[in-house]
Formats: sequence, structure tokens, C-alpha cells
Amino acid sequence: MKSFTAHIVRKWAFYSVTIFSTVVLVSYQNCGKVKFSASRDQTLTPQSCGSISMAPPNGLSENTSVAFTVTPPNGITISDLSWSFTKGSSSTVVYSTTTNPAVHTFNHASEGVGDYLATAIFMKSDGNGCELAQSFQIITGDLCVDPSGISGPTVGFVGELTSPFSVDYEDCFVGTAVWDMDNDGIPEHTVSVTDSVTHTYTAPGTYTVTVTVIDGEDNSQTVLTSTIVVNYPNCPNGATNPPDCNQCPVGQTPVGGQCVPSCTNGAINPPLCTNCPAGQTPVGGQCVPNCPNGANNPPTCTTCPVGQTPIGGQCVPNCPNGATNPPSCTRCDAGQILVNNQCINDCPNGAIDPPACITCLPGQFIIGGRCTTPVNCMVGTTQVLHGATRTFYDNSNVGCGAGQSPSCASQARTCDNGVMSGSQNFAAIACQSISCPTTCQNGAINFPACTTCPAGRVIVDGQCVIPSGCNVNGTPMVHGETRSFYPSSAVSCGGSCTPESRTCNNGVVSGNTANTATTCSVAACTSCTLDGITVAHGQSRDFFIESAVTCSGSCSSISRTCNNGSFTGDPAYNRATCVEAICNHNWQIGEWSACSVTACGQTGTQTRSVICMRSDGVVADDSACGTKPANVQACSTAPCNQAGCWTCVGTDSECYPGPAAGCGYGGYLSAHGGPDLRKTSCAQIGDRAGFQRSRPSGVICDGGWLSCEPCKPNGIGGN
Repeated sequence: MKSFTAHIVRKWAFYSVTIFSTVVLVSYQNCGKVKFSASRDQTLTPQSCGSISMAPPNGLSENTSVAFTVTPPNGITISDLSWSFTKGSSSTVVYSTTTNPAVHTFNHASEGVGDYLATAIFMKSDGNGCELAQSFQIITGDLCVDPSGISGPTVGFVGELTSPFSVDYEDCFVGTAVWDMDNDGIPEHTVSVTDSVTHTYTAPGTYTVTVTVIDGEDNSQTVLTSTIVVNYPNCPNGATNPPDCNQCPVGQTPVGGQCVPSCTNGAINPPLCTNCPAGQTPVGGQCVPNCPNGANNPPTCTTCPVGQTPIGGQCVPNCPNGATNPPSCTRCDAGQILVNNQCINDCPNGAIDPPACITCLPGQFIIGGRCTTPVNCMVGTTQVLHGATRTFYDNSNVGCGAGQSPSCASQARTCDNGVMSGSQNFAAIACQSISCPTTCQNGAINFPACTTCPAGRVIVDGQCVIPSGCNVNGTPMVHGETRSFYPSSAVSCGGSCTPESRTCNNGVVSGNTANTATTCSVAACTSCTLDGITVAHGQSRDFFIESAVTCSGSCSSISRTCNNGSFTGDPAYNRATCVEAICNHNWQIGEWSACSVTACGQTGTQTRSVICMRSDGVVADDSACGTKPANVQACSTAPCNQAGCWTCVGTDSECYPGPAAGCGYGGYLSAHGGPDLRKTSCAQIGDRAGFQRSRPSGVICDGGWLSCEPCKPNGIGGN
């Protein structure tokens, strides 16, 4: 085992102590499993920072967790702890944590062999910082079981990647695998023993696969072999001679390296079987003889090429100009007739002389390009035959009137298939002159105008008559009288009376027959009352959903309108007024915390919560509460007791003045006249470096000196 050396280093303006110790982890064989064992020298740890311990100290099995623990001096607590585990001179960090203890599993396969250093950096409760470090090693030898065999395929195919080959090895084994895939002495792959390899063979045969495993610790070698048989891949679709695959079973033909069914009945291009020998045609996968005389649908031979027609199994030329019965060509299609052995279209207009088509049947005429039976014409009640011409007059009676001469104007008009020529004003078949009257014929008294009737009469339909009066719902009206009428004599609140002027004309009243009321009045509207407030009809007012809200809320309102006694809008808004409470802000102050330091004679801080709180219990911004009271203040512990006391050491009971009250790092002391005082020594705070005092067996100093009787005031040793 290596010894431990303590170094004191000035750092961070306080003492930092680095502790170096050595832990040796040795692996050994135990029933095929690798274990780690460890030993550690006792560490003399400087009393100012504490120590690092490791558990368990020895007999560690593989993958067992190791705990590194910082133990501070008595009465001291630590904080801000940071662990780092580094490997080698490169200071590669393999693990880090902030827990105490720091627990980690050092695995041979993952971390590897080498020197390691565990370092802990932390702060003590007395305000000082510390760094402790402990070194250890992972050492291994040729202790793992050597690789035992090869795992991999035993059968492969030419040109295809094999399944992976790998070495059967123990988890702890570290090394290199050199693979010779065809035993020709030339390795194809060099990889880690943990990696697998694949290979592609280019020729069939039986190959010996050799792997040489080189131990990563001592370079010893283990040679392992296996055998793989490599064949050509099977031919697709039943071919029997790989790799050419050009020999097929009976009934099949090789096409492009594939065996396909042979064609039946002589087809020469399997698998389509659409190409037949000369003189044959493929029909339904069968080759049948071609049709004689050019038919193109063997074996029935009923379909001829374009321009020919099958007749009696023979294709003959079609008839010229559309005849349908070759070869005689004497029959035409419907709508055609044979003219000079040519089928020509029949006249579309009903004419009987194609192709000129200008002669119609008797009684028909070509009208609009067609032979049509014509339509006669009617002038009034007078019929005029198609093609006939007749004289018509503009009036049947003429000549009456001052200064006029009796005269009849005439026009000859002709009927053309139901349409008369000339002017429609000439429609009278006869015309005669008449004498003019000398008096009004309508009873009027102002001849010849005849527009003024005798008193009490009016012109109705051109005649002077005594007019009839009118009656509207019991209201009489004289002829010519105009009055206002209403749809109703009364309307509801908000409505209006709309009159209509209606006039009596010889017993008939103009206008809307529904308007029969002679008078109309509008009913008065009712006002609305809500929450003690009265609102006139048609007026609006804001109402609130609540009469009062907290300081954090706001008054919500809508406008509601009175409509003949009822308010519009949400009935929940029924408050005439709303008051918003005023928010008060006050500081809510908590109790002071304990002082941040506990040792005697120290200065620290205390804190308390100071929160700006609104009167409704909601936290507000500090600016709402004004000047903020302090939430941090200084504090200190009681001063340390510096009075000395006497302590007795040595066989002659010599006395020494004691240092400041208290003792450090688990020290021991004795009382005057105590038992044997020469067994074990201890150091006190304030002693010079290397000074030791005696203590009685079993007496522990754990917070101050034991009181003792006065002794000589000029003892030896001390400070």
C-alpha cells in the first residue's frame, strides 16, 4: 500500500487542504466473474477541513457502488459541495455530483484501467472554503476468460452480405479481433472484440473463417475458427442451373433468365404468346390460320378490312355511294333513293324530284324551302285563301264631320301562307259615306263639342247621366266628393294614424277598401319604473348588475330603454346605482429569521418577508404601499469566552494555562489528579504546531475545557 501525504496550500485567502491517498482496486478471477478489491491507508487529515472516506474499503465486486464521503470537523456543517472524479494526467472527468456521499460504480469495461482522483470542494459553516482530494487506481491483468468461440452464419449466398460474425467473450475482456474470412492469410477486417463483421463472397464454396483475438492487456492471442458454406442463390421461377438459370423444366421456356410457361399452339414469344408463325394469327393465346380473301378476324373470318364487306365468307368491295347490298348494289339506306345506280339522299323538303327538289305534290307549295300545304289568312272575320288578293278599306263609314267629304280609302292585300300583305289598318271589307248629325247624341247641350251636360247630370261612359252617390261603412258621399278615411279608429301606443283620400265617382269610391274609419286616435304610452327610478316611454337609462363592488372590481352597466311600461335588455341589470370600493394598501411584515451564523463572535444577517398587500388580500406592487421597510438586517452571536483555565498533564501534575474556551477536532484533556495521563495525546486550539497534550483514557473534550483545580501558574509548554 502507498502512504498518504498531507499538503497545506494557500488558496482563496483561507487555508485549503488537499489530501492525497491511494486506493488500489485489483481485479481477480472468481468463478468466471470479475471482482474488485480495495485497500486504503489510514489518512491523517488536517483538522481544519475534515477528511474523505471510502466505503466499502475492500472486497468490491464488479458493478458494486462505492461511496466517497466528506466528514467535516465536529460542530461544522458543509454546503455548496461539488465532487469531480478525473482520470489520468489529462484530468478527464468521468463522473461528477453534488451529493454527500458521492456514490459511483467503477466498472473495468467502461472506465478502464488507470489513475483516478476524487476531488471535493465545499464551504464550511464557519465561513471558510475547503478542497479535499483522494487518489486511487484501477489495475487489471490477464484475468478474464479468453474468447471461447465464433457466433455467426454457417450458410451464405454468392453476392449477398452475410449475417454478422462476432466473438464470444467475457464482459470484462478488452481486445482486438482480426478477421480472415476465407483463410487465405490476408485479413479482411480488424475491429474491437466487441464489434461484429459481415462479408460478401463472390464465388461458391466452403470457407474457413478465422479470427485472431489479441488481448488488450498482455497482447496474448487466441485463434478461433468456424465454417460457412456459400452457394449460388436459387434461380427464380424454377430454373435449374444457377447462375446462368437458362435451363427450364418441361413446359417452360427461359426468357431473360426467368422460366415462363411455354406458348401453346405454336406461339413463339412467351409469356405474352402474341407472335405466331407466318400465315397464322394469335387469337385468345392460340395461333390460328389467317382468313382467306383478307378477312381479319380468324377463325370466324367475318370482319373485313375498311372498304370491304364479308359475303359468303369472302370480303367484297363495298358499294359505291352508299349502296348496302354488294355486289349488286341496288338497295339504298333509309332516306336515300337509287338514281342511275347511285344512292342519293331523298329531298329533305318533301319535293319529288331529287336532287333538284323543286317540284311538290299537288296542293303543296315550296314555302321556306319545303313543300308545305299553305295556310289561309283571316282579316277580321274574313278568310283570304293563300295566294289570293282582296281589297280592304280603312273604315266602314266615312264622310261625317264638318268640312269633310265622303271618301273611302282602299288597299289591295295578298295572303301568303297565313300572312297578309299591306297595312293592318285596312281591314274593312266595305265602306259607305254617312250624313253628319246636327245635335249631340249623348244628351250634351253644346253641339258639336258635346261635353257639357244639363244641370244634375255628368258624362259617364260618354253619356250624360244622373250620377249615383257612395256609402263607406255608413258614411254617405255624393258623386265627386273626396274625404279622408283611416284603417282603424284607434291605434296602440307608438303607432300613428295614416289617412287616405277617397273620391266617390258615380257610386264607386276610389282607394283602399280597408280604409273605412272617418276618425283615428293614438293611445298614450306607459312609463317604466325600476329600482325607484321612473323612465318615460322611449327614453333610455344605464342600469348596473350590482349596487356595489370590491376595490378590485368595476361596475358593469348596460343601457335599457322603456317601451310602454317594459324595459329592454338583460333583466339582471336592475340596479340604478353602483359604488366601487376604494382599495387600501398596507405592508404585511413577517418575523425575523434566525441569524445566518451560529458560532460565537460571528456577524451574519437576518431576513423577513415584507409584502405589499391590498385590502382584498391580493398582493400588489411595492409602489402602492410607499416606502418599503427593511427585509434584511445584520446580526451577531455572543462573544467567545477568552478566559483561560488550568489543565493538568504529565506524571508530575504540571499545570499549563489553557487557551480559549473550546477544543477542536475531537481533542482530549485531563483534570488535576486524574488517572494515568500518558496514554494518548491531543492538540488544542491555539497550541503551537506539533504540540501535543496528554489525556486520561476515556475522557473526551467536546465543547470546552473540563474545570480543574488551580495548579502552578508557570507550567511548561503551552503557547
